[in-house]
Formats: sequence, structure tokens, C-alpha cells
Amino acid sequence: MEWLGDVPEHWDSCNLKFISKIYAGGTPDRNRLDYWVKGEIPWINSGAVNQVIIKEPSEYITELGLKNSSAKYIPVNSLVMALAGQGKTKGMVAYTSIETTCNQSMAAIVPKNYHYKFLYYWLDSNYQNIRNLTGGDNRDGLNLAVLSNIPCPKISIVEQTQIVSFLDTETARIDNLIAKQEKLIELLEEQRKSIISHAVTKGLNPNAPMKDSGVEWLGDVPEHWNLKRFGYLFDENKKKNIGLKETNVLSLSYGNIKEKNIDDNKGLLPESFETYQIIEPNNIVFRFTDLQNDKRSLRSAISKYHGIITSAYIAVKTKQNADFYNYLFRAYDLQKVFYSMGEGMRQSLKMDELNKMPVVLPNKDEQKRIVSFLDIETARIDNLIAKQEKLIELLEEQRKSIISHAVTGKIDVREFGA
Repeated sequence: MEWLGDVPEHWDSCNLKFISKIYAGGTPDRNRLDYWVKGEIPWINSGAVNQVIIKEPSEYITELGLKNSSAKYIPVNSLVMALAGQGKTKGMVAYTSIETTCNQSMAAIVPKNYHYKFLYYWLDSNYQNIRNLTGGDNRDGLNLAVLSNIPCPKISIVEQTQIVSFLDTETARIDNLIAKQEKLIELLEEQRKSIISHAVTKGLNPNAPMKDSGVEWLGDVPEHWNLKRFGYLFDENKKKNIGLKETNVLSLSYGNIKEKNIDDNKGLLPESFETYQIIEPNNIVFRFTDLQNDKRSLRSAISKYHGIITSAYIAVKTKQNADFYNYLFRAYDLQKVFYSMGEGMRQSLKMDELNKMPVVLPNKDEQKRIVSFLDIETARIDNLIAKQEKLIELLEEQRKSIISHAVTGKIDVREFGA
């Protein structure tokens, strides 16, 4: 069997339908409030598979909602698999530590005389194989018939338990190492943020005389710095897209505005791109729509290329050092900024509100020195972060390899005292 390859002589194989009960869930009518309001029955959607262990529901439904839908109870120590979903969701599997119900885009897999945790490890290790059963990374969904015929190892429950015990120990060890690296990355990111914030609001000279900026969230600034409104230093780029060639179009999305520089075309080219605004090199771009749903949208980025933006974004240009102000705006907690200005956080903001924001104004030579300093310091920290991310990647590969080798019998867990 291709998925298993060579296995110990005493191992056999079978299809998932012979070792489990498989069924889909359902979603009560959303228009019926009595199916949802004051519900006490746990219900999960496809995104719940990201939990790995289902410890809490996505929502609750009522007994009436359960009776009038195809939702069914799923016991504790069962598995759920996403049949469909955006991105990587399809084929992801998790196991339950609570009794719950689920939507119709998920399958419940209730093991019969089979260790639920071993089955979880087996299905998780074959995530891509399972996706490939229906179009791989395409949007084609899985179904119960396909799941029923997933091949599985057929071994004694005693040996399954030994393998689970071994994998629980080994994956916990690796997960602990990964968590330490993630904590280090978090600390490095905080250090980077602190360095940027201090440089762009306090300058590089620790002995420089300071003065009260008069802005609560800005605090003291160097005495020789000026303070200006955003609109004094920046003009909105209102250049319409006329004659821009498709070959040098950069379509903006959160995928590339989250980075400091917009230098990769990660977005999709819109059909009517002629109607969009042009952005030019050294334009600073803000997103100011859908703010209540996505607080990250307040981040700014600087464009390194010609491109286009939709009405969800604002692009500005300045005669000052754009790199300095890109560092400055990314150091600002713009949520607090707009609240302190009395604007609050609404669904969207406009250019005239942005124009009121106070910003510091060092002289151009000092702006340049600060940018040079921050380019070096952030590159140093980014290099350290990249090393930790690479280590995490290697640990995750090691984790996958150990699981794959254990659930196919290529590791004799008895050697490890399991």
C-alpha cells in the first residue's frame, strides 16, 4: 500500500470505514433565532480543526436546532476532519475532548476498537495525501465516500497505544523546543519595535535636551525637533491609473502591506485595474477600511515599485525622507493615536482625519541618520529572527518525520521503553 510502504511483517491494512463510524454534521437555519439563542449544545465550524484538540465550541445551538438540522452528536475522543474550507483547512484533522456537534463541511470520525490518538497521528501525517484524493490544493472538497476508503494500518490496540505513548513524548519535546524559539522571536520583535520607536521619537543622541511634545502618546521629544500635522508634510497621491502596463502592476493586499516594504506582487490583478489609483516608489500606503474587523489594517508600508491600490487604501507622498516616516508610522500605535485625537475607531477613516495626526519633524540630515541606523539594527534583528524561523522549520520537519516513521512501523518504539 503506497501510503504505508514497507511495514513490520505482522502489520496489515484496512480502509477507514472498517475501523470507524463516519458521518457529516449540519448547520441549523441561521434565520431561526430559537435554533441558536441561549443554546447549550456545543457546535463547531471548519476552523475548529486548527485547535488540534477541540476543547471549546465555535458556538452553541439549541435542542430545537439540533432536532431540525442534520447536526449530530460527536463523542469525546473522536476525530473531526474539514471536508472543505479556504486555504489549508481542507483535510485538517483534530480530536475532541468535549462532546460536540459540527457543521456540514466537517466529518466526524468515531473510532471502533481503534485508538483515537493513533488514528489522529496517522491521518495528520497523511494530510497532503488526503487532500490529493480530491484535487490537491484546488478548491474541490472531500466527501464521506472518499474518507471511507482512506487506507489505514491494521495493528493491535496494544501496539497502537505504545506508539501513541512514544509520539506524545517525542512531539511534546519538540513542541517545547518550538515554543522556546517562538518566544525568542517574540522577544526579538519587541526589541525591534522598541529600537524603532525610541529612534523615531527620541532621536539617536541620548544627551539631547528634551521637551514636552504636548501629545500624550508621544511624550518628550528632542528640543530641536518640530511637531507638525500630517497634512503639512504629506499629500495624497490621487493619480489615476491611465496607461499603466500590466507587466509592472503591483496589486496590493494585506499579504504585502504587513511587511515594511511592498516589493512582492502577492495580490491578484483585478479585472478593472484601469479604474484604480496609482502608487509610485516611496509612496507610503495606509489601509483605512474594515478597521473594526481587522485591526492590523492600520499598518503602513512603503512601496518600492509602481503599482495600483483600491479605494480601501490611501497612498501619500512627501518631500521628507519617506523611509524615516515609514519607520515612524509603523512604530505608532495608530489605534491609540486616533482614539486620542477623538476620532475613535470606525469602519473606515478618511484623508482629512489622517491629516490631523501630529508627527515629529527632525531635520533631513537627522532623518537620514536615523534611517541608516534603523536599517542596520532591524536587519541584524531580522537576521536573528530568520535563523530562529529556520530552526522552527527544521523542528517541524523532524516532528513530521518522527510521526510518519512511527505510524508506519519504521521506528520500533520498544527500543525507547514505550
